[in-house]
Amino acid sequence: MRTDIVKLLPKPAERFCHDCSARLGDDNWYKSCRKQKQYWCKSCWNQLFYLRVKKHKYGLEREEFERFLRNIDGRCTICRQVMCEDWVCVDHDHKTKWVRGLLCRSCNSGLGFFADDPDRLRAAADYLEAAEELRILTAKRQEWYEGRK
Repeated sequence: MRTDIVKLLPKPAERFCHDCSARLGDDNWYKSCRKQKQYWCKSCWNQLFYLRVKKHKYGLEREEFERFLRNIDGRCTICRQVMCEDWVCVDHDHKTKWVRGLLCRSCNSGLGFFADDPDRLRAAADYLEAAEELRILTAKRQEWYEGRK
């Protein structure tokens, strides 16, 4: 056997991804699928699964989702942090199911924890601002107390 052909053959622990065309080792494939015929590596499978969920749940086609992401420069609409495509959340109104935008997981979870209620979110912001003022007063009190010793 010629050595140049041997170099091109995948190693026994490597497989060929049919989507990204990469030759990858066992750690790039899900354990449950290593012995079965799986045609996509972890990265490609996650992306395919993720986009299928977006289509089924929100009616977003891949092109539409990517256009949304381009329009916001790949940044969360609320905190403006750059988002990895795997962690982009589709924010939607739970009553009407209308898509409002794309958020990072933290901001999307935060809205969910406040039940998408603007009044509760404003009250939380007021609380945080008041707590900062209280921290400053408490620090001054601590300085005064330590000065008395």
